[in-house]
Amino acid sequence: MLPGPTLIITCPRCNAPHRTGTLQSGNTIGAVYWSDGKMVAPMLPEEPSFTKCTACGSFCWVSDMPQVGQWAPWDDAPCRDPLSFDVAITEIWEGHDPIAERLAVQLGCNLQEAKAKLHSLPTVLGQDVARAAANALEKAFGELEVNVELTPCRVSTEPVPPEWFKLADIPFLSESDYMTALEAGLARNVEDEVFLRIAAWHASNDGFRDGNTPWTPYAERNGSSVENLERLLDLLDKTKGASRLMSAEICRQLCRFDEVKRWLDASVLESSTYYDESEKSSILHVAHVILELADRGDSALSQLNLEHE
Repeated sequence: MLPGPTLIITCPRCNAPHRTGTLQSGNTIGAVYWSDGKMVAPMLPEEPSFTKCTACGSFCWVSDMPQVGQWAPWDDAPCRDPLSFDVAITEIWEGHDPIAERLAVQLGCNLQEAKAKLHSLPTVLGQDVARAAANALEKAFGELEVNVELTPCRVSTEPVPPEWFKLADIPFLSESDYMTALEAGLARNVEDEVFLRIAAWHASNDGFRDGNTPWTPYAERNGSSVENLERLLDLLDKTKGASRLMSAEICRQLCRFDEVKRWLDASVLESSTYYDESEKSSILHVAHVILELADRGDSALSQLNLEHE
């Protein structure tokens, strides 16, 4: 694991500063996997994507929190936010054609020239551009499954507020917080709603991951926990193998064991879509585990062993 800069970001409502970490690289060595889809990896620590301001209590997406400063792991002190950045594509994970089409528009060149640039990374998207423009480029091209790197080229020399040195990391939320945010309509689209509902589900199960706390069936929990899972089940894209696996696990935890078998039927899984063969192999392995638990009438959260053939 190689940590990246610590970022100072502010609440969009009250401008209170907060701190969040970044990673330059990580791995899943020593990771623990759970049947509800959560992974806990010491070498790939998770940072919140949705949080609550510690000053005014308002909920916010971390991507909407303006950055005002940062410091690298090897620096003794933070600095004010860089005034401008060079922006470049450094890695491509999916097909080149959609990226080349957008790059041609961005650079004002033809498609063949754009494709040629993508075969010799890094490809510069912008030089000495303002923070807002750099963020927009990172978001636009990041949606196309590429890694976009922002390199500061002009740095502010304004003094650093002393309170930055005492900031705590932005917090993860409780299940009730996620549900409150959903009720307030803070999901901007279906993808956001799915994210928040999965986060609420994981938070609801977190108290049982220590191996010492007896499982509490969902029938014995508050109604909002059950309603959250039922709504999530409706929202998941059932054409994807990963979503069918999650649907089966939701039904198992709700003690709807007959539905587990329907979602994990061999023909249903075979007709599903997968990111690659490795994902398909892992999903089929976990599906077998979940089916065995359902056959026993076991609804409890389960730690998975993904070291399989």
